[in-house]
Amino acid sequence: AASRAMTLQSILERKATVVETLKSTQTHLAASDSAIGTISSLLNDARSTALSAVGTAISPDERTAAVAQINSIIDQLVNVGNQKLNGRYLFGGSVTDRPPFEKTDGGVVYRGDSASQLVYTDVNELTAANITGDSVFGAISQGVVGASDLNPNVSLDTLLSDLYGGAGIGVGSLAVSDGTNTRIVSLAG
Repeated sequence: AASRAMTLQSILERKATVVETLKSTQTHLAASDSAIGTISSLLNDARSTALSAVGTAISPDERTAAVAQINSIIDQLVNVGNQKLNGRYLFGGSVTDRPPFEKTDGGVVYRGDSASQLVYTDVNELTAANITGDSVFGAISQGVVGASDLNPNVSLDTLLSDLYGGAGIGVGSLAVSDGTNTRIVSLAG
C-alpha cells in the first residue's frame, strides 16, 4: 500500500508539473497566435499595395512609393518574426536563443529550424508547443535546380545585359581586373 501511495504521489507531482507547463505553453501559443494575426494583416497590406501598383496607369513616383511601402512591410514582418516571449523567440523552432530572421541585402534569411519544441501534455505524452518560422512564413525553401550557371565567368560571348545579376549595365566606363591588373573600358560606343 505504501508503494502504491508513493507511486500515486509521484504521478500527482508529475501531473502538477504538466499543468504548469501547459499554462506556459498556452501563453506562448497565444502570443504566437497574436503575431500570426499581425502577419496576416501585413500580408494583406502588401498584397493590396502590390495590386495597386500593377498596370500602366500608375506613375513612376507612385510605383516607387509602393516599393517603399512593401519594403517597410517586409521590415515589419521581420520584426514580428523575431518576437520574443519570456526570453525565447517565438518562431525559431528549437532555436530560441537568437533571432530567427535576419534581413540581408538579398532578402531575408531564416536562422531557425523546422523542429518543434516538445512539452509533456500528460505524464507520458509529448506535444509540439510552438509554431516554427518555417510553417508560418514558408521560411525554408527548396533548392533552386536548373541548367543555368548562376555564377558564370565573363567571356567574349557575355552580353552586357547579362551582367550585374541580369540587370545589365549602363553606358559609361567599366573597370576590368584579373586580380592583378586593372583596365578601364569605355562602354560609350
